[in-house]
Amino acid sequence: MFFIEVKDFRAYHTQNRDRIDASTGALAREVAQKVRDSIAGIVGAGRTFDRDWTRIGKACASPKVQLVVVLWMEIDSQGPTSQAIKPKLDVHRKKLKEHLRWLNARVMLLNERVWANDIPGLQVSTIARP
Repeated sequence: MFFIEVKDFRAYHTQNRDRIDASTGALAREVAQKVRDSIAGIVGAGRTFDRDWTRIGKACASPKVQLVVVLWMEIDSQGPTSQAIKPKLDVHRKKLKEHLRWLNARVMLLNERVWANDIPGLQVSTIARP
């Protein structure tokens, strides 16, 4: 089961400097809180006895179901290759994993440059802004 958060900071780097700075942990905290709130919402929806939400809630609670949290983060990157931005992204991933250790989920941090079909069947494209 995947929880995916998408952030596109490419045109908003200056306004989001503190969030993008991995040393602050701000973005990791924000995404971890969203995951926590999403799981709480799923559990709450399941308590309404709606079959679909009950099934999803049970899947979230089952140790047999692998939960995967993906932070898809587009940033203005420097350097000609994805190798230049991987270390920066990895710091964010480690901080997010730390915040989500209670969930025992796999944590991934991807973007268009650092992505090698890590999620089978996923197709990604950037849509031009209006």
